[in-house]
Amino acid sequence: MSLYMSRKIYLVLTLILTAGWSLAQSNFGEIRGKVVDAKTKKPLDYMNILVTKDGMSKGGAMTDDNGNYYIKALEPGSYTIVAKYIDYQDYE
Repeated sequence: MSLYMSRKIYLVLTLILTAGWSLAQSNFGEIRGKVVDAKTKKPLDYMNILVTKDGMSKGGAMTDDNGNYYIKALEPGSYTIVAKYIDYQDYE
């Protein structure tokens, strides 16, 4: 392999890795949490989690079998999180 060809391959690999790294950087955040019953401390599965900002819905999720939820791609700022579950009062 010629010196020119090896430099070209090195340059292409560097550009690909740099482009991937810069695309991975973003200005978005995420909210993660776990919901448990206050008395029994057991996780609440399949609970609806709503995220609002200034009265507008910005995202939502449903808890998994262990009460965990994950909401991504949120712009920086302050949010209100509302948890809704059958037979429970809504919690904000």
